[in-house]
Parts: sequence; structure tokens; C-alpha cells
Amino acid sequence: MLGKNFITVEEMSQDKLESMISGEVLFPEHVQYNERRKVWNGLFDKRPAVIVNCQNEKDVMTTVRFARSQKLAVAVRGGTHHIAGYGTCEGGVLIDTSAMREVKVDLASQTVKVQSGAQAGDVIRETQKYGLAVPTGDVSKVGIAGLTLGGGMGYLRRKYGLTCDHLLEAEIVLADGHLIRVNEVENSDLFFAIRGGGGNFGIATSFTFQARPIGPMVYGIHLMYSIVDLTKILQVCRNYLREGHHDVSFNIAIHTIPPLPHVPDFLIGKKIVSLSGMHASEDMEYAAREIAPLRSIAEPLLDLCGPINYTHLHTQLDERIPVGIPAYGKSIYLRSIDDISISTITNALNKAGPTSMGMVWILGGRMAEIPAHETAFGQRDAEALVIMESLAVPGISTMEEGKGWVDEFHQKLSCQQPSLATYLNMAGLEHDPQKVVRASYGHNYERLSAVKRQYDPENIFCFNPNILPD
Repeated sequence: MLGKNFITVEEMSQDKLESMISGEVLFPEHVQYNERRKVWNGLFDKRPAVIVNCQNEKDVMTTVRFARSQKLAVAVRGGTHHIAGYGTCEGGVLIDTSAMREVKVDLASQTVKVQSGAQAGDVIRETQKYGLAVPTGDVSKVGIAGLTLGGGMGYLRRKYGLTCDHLLEAEIVLADGHLIRVNEVENSDLFFAIRGGGGNFGIATSFTFQARPIGPMVYGIHLMYSIVDLTKILQVCRNYLREGHHDVSFNIAIHTIPPLPHVPDFLIGKKIVSLSGMHASEDMEYAAREIAPLRSIAEPLLDLCGPINYTHLHTQLDERIPVGIPAYGKSIYLRSIDDISISTITNALNKAGPTSMGMVWILGGRMAEIPAHETAFGQRDAEALVIMESLAVPGISTMEEGKGWVDEFHQKLSCQQPSLATYLNMAGLEHDPQKVVRASYGHNYERLSAVKRQYDPENIFCFNPNILPD
């Protein structure tokens, strides 16, 4: 495969590439090269042969053709947030779209056209000027391209569904360097595939989304409980989601509070359970009544629930894990939040070190109502997603310690589930990635593999949860 063949910088025509690109072209000798090659997860320290900072779709097309002509691997980066470090490569061409951040709202149709380098925060800020939103993730700094292509779970998932469920059209640069339009009518097979199938089929340069009315104020959920209440919290949250409450989306996080400037002294060093999310109703009194059961599970250590600006809500977790710290993690869907799974989660999190954390994302609602065959995102019937992560912080924890905890936790949960299926935007460093990818796409995998054979038979776009063209 072309994706595995590397050549040295000396063999490349630097002048030729620079003359064809309107953006910056960075080779290892450039001053900015080391800074621009970094990704969010400090575990990865790869050195591309060249970084091309694309300004438009023509730059992307030209770079893909150049890489093909030189038999270089191609990696694509937008937000660089994936824990598996997919936004880089060793010795190949790194196509950086982060300068392509234009967001245009069409108020008449309530649609939004977004360039692929935009972050979720760019989309939120622009759409909120008109009281609109596209469902994004739960932080503002995540890249919109990776989020959309992998599905896109955020605080509107139970109310409106996933980011990819709101995609109307995209422009994609294929492996041969051609740009095509993709929607329900044009290239509909590829349109199916890019709604959850990741970056396997080409490089998206723009997306057009259907927006939804929301904000500017929503009812925020921000609760902290003691770790001793974890079992009860998981049981109450399970029962709560089964009752409906589709206006409510939230995540449960279990972690040790670090010494940060804005954290009250009485919380520092405590292992806590936090609930973060929102109620999507404009009626604040109704929203307060709806989330009352979540506020009375036990005696909270902190309760900051109340009206909050929708834009601000999505910035609260931006600095949860600083850029550049080595991280190791995995995730797995829970078909059912049963008592056995709750016991496994509770036992694992009680053993977690100070730089390890677990998250339980409560699913269901609208995202589960869309048939699995309508988009590539096939795992819609799970009740929760469980994520386990560990950081290697000098003087506090090692990667070996964290890896051992993550692997043990994941292994115990996986034994209780029908498959290793997970949300591939949060899939970690798996021992058998192909097994996880196949399980996660389920019955959609063979259809996706056929689309891959049609649009990228040589697997040029392979730095992702890879769908093979076999």
C-alpha cells in the first residue's frame, strides 16, 4: 500500500511543492515545524516529512496528488484530539486543515456551511448569533471534521441526535485528488459512509449542516458527589434515562480533583463523581423540575446547576486534559447499565490512581431512534459509553501504571458485553484494532468496506480506525 512507503526529505522537490500551495509548507528544518507537528496526546512524537498548512480545497487536492506522485503516506489533522494520535504520521505528508475555519449561516434555511478546519467552538459561536446550534461535542476545541465523520456525541445527543445526523452535504477530496460533492442524491453511497465511517474515504473540506433552535440560555447540569455514592449514582442515572427525559444529556466523570487555581481547597485531592451536561428546554422552571432527581441522589459536594449560556457551557471542560501530556485510554459500549456492570465500574474507579479517570456517557433518546442502517454510525442501541483514561504525570504516575489499570478495567467490562464495540472517536490504543473496528460498525462494516474499495482501494487514508478495502 502507498500508505506504508516513505521517502526522505532530500528526495522531495521542496520548491515544487511550495510553489503550488497557498499556505505554509513546513519541512523539518523550519522553525515552526516542531510546534506544528504536535498532537493533543503527548504519547505520540512523530515526524512527518512535510506539513502542509492548507488554506483551501485546492491546496488539499494539490497535496494529495503530490503525496501520491512521491509515494508518501498521507495523514490529516484538524483538531488533533483523538487519543490514538491519528492526526500525524512518521515520514509522510501531514495535511493540516486547521486554517480552514470559515462558518457561514443561512438564516432562511437554518443551515450552516463549515470549513473542515473549524473547531466546535467556531460553529457554536456563529450559530448562536441567530439562536441556532448544530449538535457538537461537549468541549469547544474539538475539530468539527473528526467529530462529524466519527459520529459526534455531545450535550444535544438525546434531544436531537448526533452531529452526523445533521449533515446535509459535504465536499470531499478523494484519493486521486479530485473534489466531489456528497449528499443524499450525489454520491449517496459515500454520503452514507462519511456519517460515522471516519476519515477512511477521503478528506472533507467542508460540511453543510441542518441547525436546530437552541439557546442562548440553557439549564446547565454541574454536580459533584463523593466517590462513596458512585453505585447509587449509576443506578439512579440508569433509571432516569429509561424513564425518558430526552431533553437531558449528561456525562458522569469519576476522577481526583487536581490543585487548580479555581478549585475550592476542600475539593483538592478528593476523588469525586461529577455530572456535567444540560437540559435543552427554554423553560428554566420546567428544566429545574426535570433534573431534580439528579440533584438529590445524595448530599452533593457542589451544586452549580442553573441557567447558563450555551456557548459558555461548551468551554467548561476545554482544559480538562492539557495538550501534550501522554495519555492512554480505551472505551466500550454498555448495551445495558446492569448491576454487574455498575459493580465492575465502581470497583475499578475505587482502585484508580490520582491521574486515572473513568467516564460514563448516558446515551439513548433521539440518537437511538435513528435506524442503524441509515448511517455508518451503527451502534445506536447502547445505554452508555464507558471511557477509561490514564495520564503519565512526572512525579505522580507512570504510563505503565496507567496502562495496567486501563487494560484491566476494559478487559473486565468487555467480558460482560456482547462485543468490543465502541464509539470510534473515543477508541483508544487497542491490542486488536481491526477486531474493534469491525465490532463497532457491526452489520454496516461490509457495506463500508465496499465503499472503501470504490473510493480508496489502495487505503491511502489509513491513519484512522481503519476500514479495510478487502
